[in-house]
Amino acid sequence: MAHYDLFRVMIRYWTNFAATGDPNGSGLHECPACGPNCRRYMLLGGCHDTSDSMSYARSSR
Repeated sequence: MAHYDLFRVMIRYWTNFAATGDPNGSGLHECPACGPNCRRYMLLGGCHDTSDSMSYARSSR
């Protein structure tokens, strides 16, 4: 994904979140709901993925 494309996706997530409280929208990958103890994150770029911090720590060894 080109930098400009990634920028456009991020703007759409933030705009949706600011307007509705929900970052998800048409044509975007689902961003799962999180609470105060949530340790999940979304990877955006070449691939879209939702993971947790422990799986990231395991995969980056």
